[in-house]
Amino acid sequence: LQVMARSSPDDKYLLVTRLNGHGIPENKEEWEAKMKGKDVTWDADKDKVLPGYKEEWEESRPEGGDVVGVTGDGTNDAPALKAADVGLAMGITGTKVAQGASDIVILDDQFSSIVRAISWGRAVFDNIRKFLQFQLTVNLVALAIVFIGAVLGFEEPLTAVQLLWVNLVMDTMGALALGTE
Repeated sequence: LQVMARSSPDDKYLLVTRLNGHGIPENKEEWEAKMKGKDVTWDADKDKVLPGYKEEWEESRPEGGDVVGVTGDGTNDAPALKAADVGLAMGITGTKVAQGASDIVILDDQFSSIVRAISWGRAVFDNIRKFLQFQLTVNLVALAIVFIGAVLGFEEPLTAVQLLWVNLVMDTMGALALGTE
């Protein structure tokens, strides 16, 4: 977790691109086009104006980039909000440009709302994961019972109506249990 408080918009954008890899030039030509008009050259300044280009960034991060969330309220924060994986704009004090560039608009401008939303989102994600695991277990067991019975030549262990009933009961009860957690 890296936190940068009250930074300049350029610093925000640079931090986002270094962490998640979005907006990094793909090659030397794109880097030079991006730096056009600035007093820098590839040979002399490529190591000073990091992160360089995409291949160099990928070599330094073989496992990939980090997930980056950025908050902003001004027009000058829009590039960082757009480059981030999740851009969070302020709803009351934020400009329309920042709100348009962001993924989420925080209506009350409170950081605690972000914390609550993340906690809620993680709980929803965990519940979906648990529900899918539960459903896969129930359905794979039912499939295995029917398949083994058919392969061994037994009479069908579960009829179609019984399979539908098992699915109806297990889907309903599982959804209620995990949805109200």
